[in-house]
Amino acid sequence: MIKLKLAFQTTLDVSKDFNGLTSLTKLIPFKNGRAIAFGWGINERIPESKFQYWLAELTIEGQVTRVLQRELTHRKELLSGLNDDNQVQAFKFGEQFGLLLSTEIILLFSSISDEPVVIPIQNHFSFLGQPRFDSHVKDSYYVPTHCGNSDEGVVPVVIRHPKEHDCHAGRYLALLRIDEDLKSASWVEVDADGSPKRTNIEDYRKFPMEHGHGGIHIATERGKTYYRKDLPPVISECARIDNEWYVYAAGYDPSFIRYGIPLGTLTKNDDALAITELIVRPLEQCYGTICASLDRVIFSPLRANGARKGKQSIFTLSDEIDYPISMPRGFAKYQVQEYLNGLYWLTPMQMGYNRMPTQIAACVEIT
Repeated sequence: MIKLKLAFQTTLDVSKDFNGLTSLTKLIPFKNGRAIAFGWGINERIPESKFQYWLAELTIEGQVTRVLQRELTHRKELLSGLNDDNQVQAFKFGEQFGLLLSTEIILLFSSISDEPVVIPIQNHFSFLGQPRFDSHVKDSYYVPTHCGNSDEGVVPVVIRHPKEHDCHAGRYLALLRIDEDLKSASWVEVDADGSPKRTNIEDYRKFPMEHGHGGIHIATERGKTYYRKDLPPVISECARIDNEWYVYAAGYDPSFIRYGIPLGTLTKNDDALAITELIVRPLEQCYGTICASLDRVIFSPLRANGARKGKQSIFTLSDEIDYPISMPRGFAKYQVQEYLNGLYWLTPMQMGYNRMPTQIAACVEIT
């Protein structure tokens, strides 16, 4: 068992900058005992720019926050037409952090107080042919859904196909290589036509499915249900370690609350995304987070009535053991979000929308 004790806690609060919903979407840890929080908020007082993103630097001394101007993220040169549904993804890049705007532009930050370096992506995924007559150009672009951790100076990214309507249905992967000196970036490890790669469907069909399907639920117009067998699984997490992909596939249907996570498989994959090694399948349906330390995975049960009663565990890649977590006193309703350099970063379990101010805790392991 991994027993945690509190190192320090700090208050996160951006509610003064918004009068609508706010949400924390990413927590990025760094080696010097600080973390960057990233999220969005709605300000009904400013109709023309009501949806904005915010940053917060969290340390033992407290927080520093910054609301990003809409012109910085919703840039006019974005061909994909970034909108409020096509959300920005945050990522860690060494001791810096960045924001991925669609698949076209990067904002690279050294700190939240500095102005970011704007880096265009040379070979962004352009739309597939001409847009349909009843659709907008943005509907024909790939959309990033998650940025993982890496040890190679690249950013592994989960990507959604233009024709997928669910914002969480990322089934494709690509690597984003950034040259800070040249202020350029490009997508690598892509298919010959320049599009992102997807996993081999047959690799995943060999795993037993709790529901016995192996496909995505599709409702017909008569209310019946059938299952598409040609779609690869939804990828909820990825990392790049020692020139190998680490991929956590979380079922076939992105509606996890309704259909669960019947696959829940962590694997090593080669550059063609074929599975080379099965690392682990959790005992129950779980979300998986590969930590910034790249040596452990946080498993968070989907439901509270499973074997772990909703309690998280830490799976270490070195010994491949799944350890239950003992939270500090008073933090039973918190969840581990990240780990790096001896610090576990915790947020309230029910973060939800507009729950600010809130306490962010940094904990260490009791040895």
